[in-house]
Amino acid sequence: MKKLLFLLFIPFVTFSQSTDGVDICLALQSNNFTTDAEAERALTRIMNASGLAKNFALIPCDNISNAVAVSYRGERYIIYDKKFMSLISSRTNDWSNLTILAHEVGHHLNGHSIDLSMAKIVEPKSLAEKRRQELEADEFAGFIMAKLGAPLSSVLSSISLITTDDDDTFSTHPKRSRRLERLRVGYNKEKEDKSLVNSKTETIKAVEKKIKSKLGTVDGTWNLIDYTDDPFGKIKYSSFIEGDNVSDIYEDKPILYFQKEVIDGWKFESPLIYISNFQNQIKKYLDFYSDTNWRNKIESYEKFFLKVYFTIAIDKDIILNHFFTIEESFENEKYLFDVKQKSMIIFDEGELIYLINKIKEGNQLYFKINKIGLSGQNKRSYNPKPREIESNEVENIIFKFNLKGSSNALRWIN
Repeated sequence: MKKLLFLLFIPFVTFSQSTDGVDICLALQSNNFTTDAEAERALTRIMNASGLAKNFALIPCDNISNAVAVSYRGERYIIYDKKFMSLISSRTNDWSNLTILAHEVGHHLNGHSIDLSMAKIVEPKSLAEKRRQELEADEFAGFIMAKLGAPLSSVLSSISLITTDDDDTFSTHPKRSRRLERLRVGYNKEKEDKSLVNSKTETIKAVEKKIKSKLGTVDGTWNLIDYTDDPFGKIKYSSFIEGDNVSDIYEDKPILYFQKEVIDGWKFESPLIYISNFQNQIKKYLDFYSDTNWRNKIESYEKFFLKVYFTIAIDKDIILNHFFTIEESFENEKYLFDVKQKSMIIFDEGELIYLINKIKEGNQLYFKINKIGLSGQNKRSYNPKPREIESNEVENIIFKFNLKGSSNALRWIN
């Protein structure tokens, strides 16, 4: 293993190299990747131990003084500087190289790596979030190293060498004691799993019972309207599907829209998503929040928003949790939250791409409303961000949509 990859351990987000530097390095090497064969074999050992297929590449890149897990234009890489190949092992042991490589693999498998081509438009992660992700990658590395048969002391030494126990409140990296503890957690988890597999105690079979989902399924036909021949039209494409309610007490049919639009002269490349026509399902909450007597108690607010928290599941899997807001209007001397009109749901780029890919692959989408709250803008506050005033848990409001045909109807989404 003497020629094995030796990496200077700097976590995947806070690397000294600039984003443009990585762009240039990837662009120059995109037609001729010359990865060290020993490093490839080391990566293969790690992936075999994890039981997963390798779906990213090792790329040597000089003058970055770093090792980093990144995504670039949809492809995933682990980039490393070969000038630092001998630094860590000369001070620790050969297992350190595999530990650090396993840590970077852990970033990819946990979905931490940011696509550098989108770095300027994705909101940066908080320091707490970065520290949490480093600990997740450490736990994965400890688990893999135990599977490979590394001594725990050798696994810990690579982290001990390059960390301190200083206060980490304002750091992207957790302090040494926290990182060593998570390495131990991952390492011991593998040992515990192995002991359970090797246990000679008699296996007692459980009584199994399969509970069939009561959500049911729904049919429906996707619609695609192409407006691109109209140069002045605000909508370029509109794909939509009428759904149904899991409960049969509501007659209104919710509608889910995906649209490509031009708003105020700006052409949105990513689709905009809307949901509409579910007013009767949440009528009691609308009546409560629109009640004049109740609203008089909160006179310090001048504008109100309905905040709807929801969960999306596709087939048997929960995909994401999110929320959308509906601004109030004042008509006929009464406050209204009009949810018959289309309500926009704003996702970040990563969530949107993930959701659309799952929709194209799935059969049924379930949209569950979990909580409805009222937010307001304070008249006397300089902070324009609405503040949540009150919220109520919601039960038994679930919509379902057929996804068969969605891949064709959404083909305009790259």
